[in-house]
Amino acid sequence: MMIFPFRILFFLLFFQTNLLLSIEKVGIAQQEGTVQIIIPQKPLAKGSVQIKQGIDQPYFSDWSDLNHRETQKSIQRIIEIWEESKIDDYLVYGKEDGVSQFSWEIVPYPKKGNRLWKQFKVLWNITFGASSILPKERERQAEDLRQKLSQISHIGQETRSCFCAEDPFCNPTIIERQLLFEGKEINLLYSHAPIASGKEKLHFLIAAKKHRIGFPDLTGSEYLEAMQLSQQLIDHYREKGFETTYLFHQTGQEAGQNIPHWIMHVVFAATKTQEFLTKLTILKNMLLGLSPMPEEEFLRRVKSLREELGETLPTPFSNVAAK
Repeated sequence: MMIFPFRILFFLLFFQTNLLLSIEKVGIAQQEGTVQIIIPQKPLAKGSVQIKQGIDQPYFSDWSDLNHRETQKSIQRIIEIWEESKIDDYLVYGKEDGVSQFSWEIVPYPKKGNRLWKQFKVLWNITFGASSILPKERERQAEDLRQKLSQISHIGQETRSCFCAEDPFCNPTIIERQLLFEGKEINLLYSHAPIASGKEKLHFLIAAKKHRIGFPDLTGSEYLEAMQLSQQLIDHYREKGFETTYLFHQTGQEAGQNIPHWIMHVVFAATKTQEFLTKLTILKNMLLGLSPMPEEEFLRRVKSLREELGETLPTPFSNVAAK
């Protein structure tokens, strides 16, 4: 008499398990090495693509050097596909909160349309959540991307490097003023117009030392050092209660890059309120422009952060607290 209910239970569990597995596979365009290239369920903009690692490395702070190298190659391949459609502007965005699985989302910015409106819509989706697309549409987009990826064999492109006198990230005087740590190929700076809320205002800039115009111009070693440094910052501030970190970098004016030099923003928030206020500050900056920190407060903050991080970040990053 008890066999029949057990059969029903077994069938339901088997069906549910296979349904979950099939849902997880929806939208995957490619899985190569440690990397999954995915059409997101809730894209920040039309055409967005996600880069994820395996379930054994759900958090960005746990990613290995191999994960970073393969991620860089995957993003480069996506960008190469977009360039064939004349899309040269894009945002690369990630959020580390210790709860959700970390992923990079590459957001394209076509030349058509109002620049401010496109940026506003992406920020709106980051703040309030984006709309879902149907599984059938995700799979259609994944298949389209799958075919394009199969035709792309990324062999790299020439890295543009030169000294640009008008680039503040190549100006020794400006760099020295904001510099917290100097790495081998990457500088860690404090933003003169932080978007982070709270009294700490933890908004860092990770910048290539050489004049790298955008993401495609970074060498593998530059990208790896930038990622390692960001992980060290995340580990340090998590211990201080800052659970949420926003990481993003832009290439092209349509995506909000105002200076032709690659930098990655690393912004920390300790509470949900700080997260929300940070997003509102970004919106204000979009509409009204940047609000630089008062000079005295800025210099005091830089000095304090140099002393704090000087005992935290290991080599190859050198302490500049004495400057």
